[in-house]
Amino acid sequence: MSINDPILEVLSFSLENDLALVSPKPQQPSFSSPSQNTPLARLERAVTGPKDADSGFTESFTPSSVLLEEDQKTLCPISECEYFCDKNICRDANAQQEVLAHLLKEHQLVIENPKEIANLSKYLEYWRKKLRSAPLTEFCVGFTMNTVENPSETNSSKLEGSKVSGESAEAKTDRDRSAQGSDGALYYMLSPDLPEDLQLRKQLWKRRLDIVLDVNRQEREETTFCRRCLFCWEVVGENRSKYFLHMRESHNFHIGQPDNLVFVRELLKLIEDKLNRLECLFCEHIYKDKLVLKEHMRKKQHRKINPHNLEYDQFYVVNYLEPGKTWENIGLEDTEGENREEEWVELAEEKQRNVVCLFCSAADCNFDNILDHMKTEHHFDFLQITVSLDFYEKVKLVNYIRRTVYQMSCLSCDERFQERELLLKHVSEHNINGSAELMPTVEKWNQAEYFFPTYENDDFLTFLDDDKQNADGSSGSDVGSNVIPEDLPPMATTSRDFDLAGFAIRYHNESNASK
Repeated sequence: MSINDPILEVLSFSLENDLALVSPKPQQPSFSSPSQNTPLARLERAVTGPKDADSGFTESFTPSSVLLEEDQKTLCPISECEYFCDKNICRDANAQQEVLAHLLKEHQLVIENPKEIANLSKYLEYWRKKLRSAPLTEFCVGFTMNTVENPSETNSSKLEGSKVSGESAEAKTDRDRSAQGSDGALYYMLSPDLPEDLQLRKQLWKRRLDIVLDVNRQEREETTFCRRCLFCWEVVGENRSKYFLHMRESHNFHIGQPDNLVFVRELLKLIEDKLNRLECLFCEHIYKDKLVLKEHMRKKQHRKINPHNLEYDQFYVVNYLEPGKTWENIGLEDTEGENREEEWVELAEEKQRNVVCLFCSAADCNFDNILDHMKTEHHFDFLQITVSLDFYEKVKLVNYIRRTVYQMSCLSCDERFQERELLLKHVSEHNINGSAELMPTVEKWNQAEYFFPTYENDDFLTFLDDDKQNADGSSGSDVGSNVIPEDLPPMATTSRDFDLAGFAIRYHNESNASK
């Protein structure tokens, strides 16, 4: 984003310098040769975990909290206060609540929308440095607050005081005194309404996103990945895509497209630890031994991670794209957009449909017109012939007719012809006494091979209905004969998947435009 205001330009430059003092800015990685300062390079020379006795490989990785600079001790932004928190307040919700409660109770300081701050620890460290040289009143305005049940959810709608743009120091002091009220409770808030605070939040978000995209790119390009499968003894190497492909094809375990994942080694270690303590990945229940756990996950179709477990969000790039938004928020926005366009899409699809006759090249977007055409031109009454068939039988019959006509053979007598016109003339002769004469025997078309269409995207099949009814009015399909497989094929994508390539291009263009 370009900045046209000269004051904001100076402010942005000052912010970059201050942030550099808080934490050195990571160097840009080299794309031609491995850099020693990239996140992946730090990952490769990081703390080495215990050796895997089964596979003989040593699993090494840098925790994502270290790469994202979230592992530091959090100090109170008030420099005179000695309070600190040694937990990761960026991921530990309880620790974050503790810090926000301290600021509220001890210093009457409120942070607006802390969940939208990419790195709250860095944020507080920045303001601690700024508040050493200037009092809090230089950056915030005073206000009174009725009640604050949850400090992390505080926003400007709960406040009686508000920031006034261009307010003089005297007017600000008078309003702070009036806001103090009879109870003497005067509070201050750090809000993105303050230009410096807004710039700081944007800087922190951009830094985190740059690191995530850098790690994701290097993990995708890595050719030395090697690890034993989580569910069998096979060791899969070369790159992570082959590893996830093996688990999907061999074990029906799918956690998303590999290109949408980040911090993969840490994710696999987390899943492995859960399996080692005999915990189901989906329902998260503990079982007595590995055999019972394996059978449970197979029969209950629990070979997938729990989509409501926030612990997995850190491993999906989609959760880093917009401040304060997760894959669920983005999914809801996409769903609303899809619902608005659904009627137009359906209308467009109907116009694009082209139903082709089963015997000749006649085509029409209206299915009933094609049925009338076959009845008048070929004396083939499809509805009458299939009145006693269920949906799957109709599919097999249509695919059988398609293949037989393609092979220039008669449906009834199997006589072959050299030209389509001769075949159609022969078919018409068969149908002089009605469509029943042309109907092939059940043994010919009621085969499993005819579940597969002869032609790709055959729109004739999309209009087939299950019209078969029993004497009592119930459906003709036998519910008791339905077979529900225990191992269903995996989904092509998960809820956390998104178009990473498209986003990377847009982000790169926007970054270049802002320079």
